[in-house]
Formats: sequence, structure tokens, C-alpha cells
Amino acid sequence: MKKDQAVIWAQIAELYAEANDKSEYVDEVFHGMVVKILGEQKDFYEIETEYKYTGFVHKSNLNFDCNIITHYLDEALCIRKVSFGDIMSRPDIKSSRITTLACGSLVRMIESESASDDEYVKVMLADGKTGYINKHSLKLSKKWGDLANIHPETENYLRTRIIKTAKMYENVQYRWGGKSHLGIDCSGLAFMAYFLNGIIIWRDAEIKKGFRVKEIAFEKAKFGDLVYFPGHVAMLLENGRIIHSSKSNNGVKIESLNKNHSDFRRDLYDDMIYTGSLF
Repeated sequence: MKKDQAVIWAQIAELYAEANDKSEYVDEVFHGMVVKILGEQKDFYEIETEYKYTGFVHKSNLNFDCNIITHYLDEALCIRKVSFGDIMSRPDIKSSRITTLACGSLVRMIESESASDDEYVKVMLADGKTGYINKHSLKLSKKWGDLANIHPETENYLRTRIIKTAKMYENVQYRWGGKSHLGIDCSGLAFMAYFLNGIIIWRDAEIKKGFRVKEIAFEKAKFGDLVYFPGHVAMLLENGRIIHSSKSNNGVKIESLNKNHSDFRRDLYDDMIYTGSLF
């Protein structure tokens, strides 16, 4: 049988540029994400993610069970309100922990609540195991439709949500290819801020054709828009401030492109290429 899809069952699957674990680490693919299989090389599969990013993952990270894949395509819920979510063996905080999943991971809810504790819901993991997670950490992310015609009030609400999500990662260490609270890079931060709000953007520090972000003038940019530099991307906050993950800061910091601020980044201001917006 041809293997054309699989679901990530590992907590976080490392995505490599080449079919070996010594090559460049380019991305992290979270538990529950369904991926397209492009090819196979020894112990690795070349995959394409939902957000069109490609690379190689070790075959041990993948589950090819068709039933589980179908359920995850149709019924997955996103862990999005906490940095990490514990999957417990019973609906009890004192029970044993089956695994811990990063924000952005997906699980399938199979019972809306437990008879013994309505703080927990029963979920199935991508390896077929079942457990319990605090229901307040789960949310079905709304898939935003035509953003070009969105009402201004809804636009401001969405921009505020995106900024709030980005700030969840403040002070997280820098990690090349990272997208979790264990470590995150600049484009990973931008990607997750949108992804956790139901919007997929390109995962790299550039505007790419076929994705929602389009170039706009810096003077028209608003909070929640993106600012691009050579090999780097940041997100605009209010009054010229930005939030970004950088190697020089060893993590996610808030700084400024406003010359009147004490934390003004002259180097970034001078290197700015363009700004991008969904709206």
C-alpha cells in the first residue's frame, strides 16, 4: 500500500534539511499534525506539512494508521492556551502522566467530560493511546476566511489576539528551527502567533507567493503586522515597538523601531526591507 499521508505521533518531530540527523535543523512538527509523504530515504521520510514546508523526519516519528489520520484531519483540537499540556492517565491531577505536548500540538477529543472531574476531557493521541487533558488548554482554532473583506472591529480583535499570542513566548530562548516554549526562532514566533489563531503564514523570514501576507508600506503597518529584515522577521506592536526572537538577544524580546525610545534598534531600522500584512 502506498504511503501518502501520516500523522506525527512524537511529542515534537525534528525536521531536517537532508535525510540524516546531522544536517540542518529547519523546523519542528508537532504531535497530531498530518503530513504528506513525498519520498523515503533509508530511515527517513521526506514530508510536506500543512503549511507547505518540506524536509526529512525520522520514520519513528510517524504513524500511518488510516483511521487515526482521518480522525485527526476532521476532529483535531489544538493545545493553545498553555505552553505545555500534560496528558494524564486519569482525570486527576495526581494521576500518572502519559506525555506532555507543546502548545500547537493536536489531539482528538473523544469524551466531552469526565464523570469524576469536569475540568478534564478524554482525548486520543496520535499513537492511539487515550488520556485526559485539562479542557481549558484546548481550543478549536477558527479558520479565518476572507481577511481582505473582514470588518474593522473583527480585524482589530484578530490583531489583538495575534499580539497576545506572540507575547506568550516572551523571554523564551532562541533556537534555530524552533517553534515551542523550549526554544523558538524569529519566523517560528511569527508563524505560531498566527497559526494558534487559525491562520497559516509562510514559516520563513520572507514574504512568499501563495500565502496571505502581502507587502505594504511601513507607514501603513499596524500592530500585528510583520517587519522583514535580511534573514529576520519581527512583529509590530503599538507605537513602533516590535517583538522578535533573535540570536543576539538569546530569545524573544520587545524592542523598538521608534527613534524616540531608549530601546531603539538602529541596526534593525536601517536594515528593514519591507513590511507585510494579512489585511
